[in-house]
Amino acid sequence: MYVVAKNGWQPFFVFVTLIARFVLLTRKICKIQPSIMSSKKIKKNVGFLWKEVMQDVAEGKIPSSKTVRTLLKNCEDFNLYADISFAAQWRQCSELVKKCVIAAQRGDFDTARENLLAVNQVTKECHRHYK
Repeated sequence: MYVVAKNGWQPFFVFVTLIARFVLLTRKICKIQPSIMSSKKIKKNVGFLWKEVMQDVAEGKIPSSKTVRTLLKNCEDFNLYADISFAAQWRQCSELVKKCVIAAQRGDFDTARENLLAVNQVTKECHRHYK
């Protein structure tokens, strides 16, 4: 596998081989875990999915399970990026989002609307203080 050269090029070939293996391994990992995103992209995705959930709850429809799964996963993923200054508010907001979608999936739209309003209020307060 390694090229043995008498002129001292062997360390170079070993290095290139290791880099090539690293690149291939990284590509495989990224295909297995496509949820590795930047904090900005995660937060934008949360906003987009939350708008879908709000619209469904307002219309009295149960949000799709795919939307709910992705929203909750992105909320959890953003915990890694949340700054200490607003981490507590983010966790509170994430819990309210979870309560909202669970209530909507059960068909309890009154509770879902209450939690929806609470999420929007917490979001406004957080953005007012930290944005």
